[in-house]
Amino acid sequence: AYELMNFQPTGWNVIGTFSAGTRELIVDTMPYWQFGVSSSMPPPETTTCAAGYYKDVLSELCVTCPRGFSCNGAAPEPCSRGHFSDRSGAAFCRPCANGTFAADLGATKCISCPPGFYGATQGLEACEKCPKGQYMPSYEALSCISCGMEM
Repeated sequence: AYELMNFQPTGWNVIGTFSAGTRELIVDTMPYWQFGVSSSMPPPETTTCAAGYYKDVLSELCVTCPRGFSCNGAAPEPCSRGHFSDRSGAAFCRPCANGTFAADLGATKCISCPPGFYGATQGLEACEKCPKGQYMPSYEALSCISCGMEM
């Protein structure tokens, strides 16, 4: 059997035992956690992760949020369409700038609207095609140019 030690107000004390054979943990005395808190469960600040991190299921350690995701201490959430995260450790995803778009979930960058299309607002998941009688010869357009023909 293994003894479970814990730093109590009186110093280091055995507060329980663990049996490797039966895999049973018996705790006889309430443990003390960080900052002198005594409780059967650890305080929330020791079990949650800061913004930009998430708790790995296997190791139970706080891990940096990957690119293309946002993390607020919980499981990573892929960036929604029209948003991106180009760096690890992001607490939130940013909207794509005007003239760009992100069609897929979990985007790490936004793509320029191609010629013939425009993006007048931020956060687009697709650029809009220039209306009939208008054109756009360049990338990242915010609007289209009139052909000058009466329709």
